[in-house]
Amino acid sequence: MASLLGGPYFNYPELNMAQKYLYELSDSKTALKIDAIDIVSTRTLKLENEKGKVLKELSTEFGLMPLEETTVKLSTNLNIGPTVNTIYGKIEGISIQTQLGFKADIFLGIPYAKPPIGELRFEKPQPPSPWKSTFKAENFSLGCATYYVGLNESLVSEDCLTLNIMRPSAPSKNPVGYPVMVFIHGGGFITGASWNFPYQPIVEKLVKREIIFVSINYRLGPFGFYSTGNAFAPGNYGLWDQVEALKFIQKTISNFGGNSKSVTIFGESAGGASVSWLTLSSETEGLFNRAIPMSGSSQAIWANTEDVVGFSKNLTRELGCDKVEDLKKCIQRSSTHEIIKAAKSFTPNTNRYDSPDFSYWNPRIDGDFVDAQNFDEAIKKAPKREHFIGIDSQEDITFALVQSFNFTGAKYLPLPLEKELHFRRENFSAAISALLGTAEHFGKDKDKVTKKIVEFYEKNENYKRNFFLQTFVQIFSDIHFNVPAMREAKMKAAAGHKVFFYRYSHILPEWRNRLVDGARHGSEMENFFSPTTSNLEVQQTTVDLFVNFAVKGIPTSAPLEAAPVTATKIPFIDINKISKAQDNLWPDRTQFWDQLAKDYGFDWPSGRDTTNS
Repeated sequence: MASLLGGPYFNYPELNMAQKYLYELSDSKTALKIDAIDIVSTRTLKLENEKGKVLKELSTEFGLMPLEETTVKLSTNLNIGPTVNTIYGKIEGISIQTQLGFKADIFLGIPYAKPPIGELRFEKPQPPSPWKSTFKAENFSLGCATYYVGLNESLVSEDCLTLNIMRPSAPSKNPVGYPVMVFIHGGGFITGASWNFPYQPIVEKLVKREIIFVSINYRLGPFGFYSTGNAFAPGNYGLWDQVEALKFIQKTISNFGGNSKSVTIFGESAGGASVSWLTLSSETEGLFNRAIPMSGSSQAIWANTEDVVGFSKNLTRELGCDKVEDLKKCIQRSSTHEIIKAAKSFTPNTNRYDSPDFSYWNPRIDGDFVDAQNFDEAIKKAPKREHFIGIDSQEDITFALVQSFNFTGAKYLPLPLEKELHFRRENFSAAISALLGTAEHFGKDKDKVTKKIVEFYEKNENYKRNFFLQTFVQIFSDIHFNVPAMREAKMKAAAGHKVFFYRYSHILPEWRNRLVDGARHGSEMENFFSPTTSNLEVQQTTVDLFVNFAVKGIPTSAPLEAAPVTATKIPFIDINKISKAQDNLWPDRTQFWDQLAKDYGFDWPSGRDTTNS
């Protein structure tokens, strides 16, 4: 079925079961430290014991990546790890050596804020209290509490505001320290966790390039984005968490050998949209220098609509707090389980079906986190920074299509597999009419809008097979990802920001010869977070572009060098087996959707009424 933003087929592994069986397999049940969360983050486990077959099923964090087998070696290393002094107290991590011999220090589960529980629920995060004894940063923390179909609640907690730091063991030769890259995970603002990204590939692909890598947790779902639409509970708590994490990094990263004046934030999907939001807030001035939003824009319909206020009202009602005088206190007294149960009661599916807006919980322009009335104003007021914005060539393969038969959740979006096999012009027109040319948004002009969309995309010359199916996916790739990203790039360039752009076109081998061509959502992630890679040249180019941008502010990979975006043009680097710098990305598509919004008063890529703009 269709999956969340941030990675297809995401499954929380059964960490408790893994821990149980690993413990049973050990010869010594005393003094044996098992980091089950880290162990399961390596795809399919292979234990040299018959009982290991149980763990064989614990595949992991990114279904889009090829599986590989890993033999788990249990050890009882009781040596003191690398220790760092900070203003909050001492932190002790672990040292590792990769298969290729590179040595790194890993610090996991460091609290960057007080637990947002009790009276701190639905409030901005507060700095952590100092600790007296050495903090053992040897394990990832649990993910942030959320609701999710099939979620094991024992794997999440509201006490989750932690970050992880990975650095080269050797000190930097540069006296100012190593450049820092801070990663924000995706997951549609309702799922995901920093432990979902194993440190071995991160060390080999980024830390080895003399980078300090940081990953963070932030509040999700109703815990992170509940909003009454006013100052009483404005929402955006998950974004405020990210700001607090960046403040913690500024205060402590020099203790880890990092350069606090060279911080790049990057994230994918909802993480990319988070990066986009962070660039708009005056609260983040001085907290980072550069930004890489990957497959996510604050301007996208799924990342900014006011629908979250309606879903928050539903949550309030389900908790029985809608008729009390102090609504917030009532909800703060509710248990984590009660909130998860209440959210599930009116959001039975992970994504909304048959709606271009597939999110339930998301950020919103609240006049506080972003002190502006709209994105144009916000971009003009935002601190000037360097940006490297990116998309995948056919993002919505992940969201517009169902990858199995007999799916009954939706009629058109996501499209069931049996319909994909026989998707002709009449099916295409009917789907566009039902999903986009609606009376709700366009009134008596609904048929005109449908006709304009169909006729514009029928001129598409990109596809030689399954034309209408591929074009259907392209339309929703444009609405959900491409047009918002391209608009943001041009608007920021016009406002004086330095902006570069990439399109990732390399198709993962397991997705070749499917019904739809192109690189789907999250495809470039394998270059950073997978132990293996489908193409070493593509990986080298991708990592070069990101690291050189983080270090120098210009994405380069010899002989490639990106040209900056302008207010009217998007030069870009197309990342593929043979990567190329190209002149102008899809100018007709942004023009089409801009004009449609102007002529008919509603804009699908942003999900906003345009009659008064």
